[in-house]
Amino acid sequence: MEKAANRWIPAAIFTISAWVLWLLCANRFVLLSDEGIFLEGAMRILRGQAPYRDFFVLTGPGAFWLTALMLHVFGVSLQSARLLVVADLAVFTTCTYWLTARLAGRNAGIATAVLFFAFTTADANALTVNHRWDAGAMEYAAIVLLFGLLNDPSAGKAAAAGLCAAASAWITPPMMLPGLALAVWLACNKGQRRHLAPYLAGCSLVTFAAGGALALQGALAPMIQHMLWTASNYGGANRMAYGAVRGGYSALFAGAATAELAARGMVVFVLALPAVLPVLAGGGWAVRLAFTWRRNQKWRDPVILLLVAGFSWLATAYPRGEINHLAFVTAVFFVLGGALMQQLPSANVRLCLFAFFAFFGAMFLWNDGSRIHRDAAIGTPVGQLQGTREDQALIMDVLAKIHSGESLFVFPYAPILYFMTQTQNPTQYAWLQPGMMVESDERAALKDLNAHPPQYVIYNDVPAEAYLRIWPNSNPASLRMNQIEEFIHANYWTESIDSHPGADVQIMKRATFPAPLAAQSPRSIPEP
Repeated sequence: MEKAANRWIPAAIFTISAWVLWLLCANRFVLLSDEGIFLEGAMRILRGQAPYRDFFVLTGPGAFWLTALMLHVFGVSLQSARLLVVADLAVFTTCTYWLTARLAGRNAGIATAVLFFAFTTADANALTVNHRWDAGAMEYAAIVLLFGLLNDPSAGKAAAAGLCAAASAWITPPMMLPGLALAVWLACNKGQRRHLAPYLAGCSLVTFAAGGALALQGALAPMIQHMLWTASNYGGANRMAYGAVRGGYSALFAGAATAELAARGMVVFVLALPAVLPVLAGGGWAVRLAFTWRRNQKWRDPVILLLVAGFSWLATAYPRGEINHLAFVTAVFFVLGGALMQQLPSANVRLCLFAFFAFFGAMFLWNDGSRIHRDAAIGTPVGQLQGTREDQALIMDVLAKIHSGESLFVFPYAPILYFMTQTQNPTQYAWLQPGMMVESDERAALKDLNAHPPQYVIYNDVPAEAYLRIWPNSNPASLRMNQIEEFIHANYWTESIDSHPGADVQIMKRATFPAPLAAQSPRSIPEP
């Protein structure tokens, strides 16, 4: 009976985590996130365009295909797209339970899964469509399947693991690294070497299918060009040190009196967990195995598999090693950490550690839950959505002026506005990141704008210090796209200006000169 009950636990964890995630993120929009890149790209696919051939993509095509599939099957709405996020993180949580339970028992598995879920959902802005979640869910599934080979050898499991690992790489190309690491683990493990061939067969099947689909669309050669662009340009502006936080750690302690430092230190430790956990859990297991190599043979294969998978997955965060990005790639270290904590000889110490993390996890979940009741809903072409008051005010103004089917150019960054307004972007770029995009990208976007001038422009005059706060390694000399800004100010007048954190947002309409003086952009009004 106990074994039968245990078999239902993963299904229960998946269902409960999916339900809670749906409540937290199903219709809550985040204005400034990468989500809009995938939503806008998915809409292009539904209109018959192909990634790389028709629009700019700096990662793999998989997330665009998956998002387009969700919109095609369930309808064009934010909730349809968010089903991906719900499924991804439910898979993450379930895999975390399953692996921890195999290493340290059912109770440790449940506790670790709960903590993982609480800390992973702590940042509401991360609960959005993102290629990292899609790729991670696939890679995590591959790890679980290979872990299952240790007790139940099966060529089918190995092939399925290869399918998942390759799919992960076609979503996020750096995920080729953990996929390759898993292949090396199979090759070096005598008991699992026979599973290498079916694993590689699964990888090959996905690769031929995805590559063939792009080739049929005439997008395979453009994909290679885009990947070369990413290799040349992404790392410069986006490079951040391992464990970095935006604004630096000193800002988190600024103004704290002596009595506050300890409390803030605990909070910062918890916030930095994605960077700290790989060091503590991975390092702890490495030391434990080194000193008990002969005595604890039962730990060798499973822990070595998780260490190989965990550190190779962690390496895919490079060059952007900040805390927010590390959160996408550290799930395996929750497993290793939970299993290592279970090895502590004192039950009281284990209980205290769990209580410490559970306290902060409960705070995060409470904050997420209370946010649901704070945000009012607004009607949009993609459903009833919730957001912050500042974002709601901007969206309501945008929707009052710009209607579905019209042409719109958003500069430099808020790609979700294309999806929320259901407008047409005349350029091949969902977003333009000054400091990363090169001059040829600006020229290409400007060519598209001149060929098909949009009816509206949403313009955000972002100050250089704001770019440098998010992308501190950007080249300060290339943080303005002067040619595009000149095009905007020469051809568009401002209908309204909305105050928004960071910089005011201007809704601009294509000018029929002379434009009404009261509606002109502040730049275009002559000084007295």
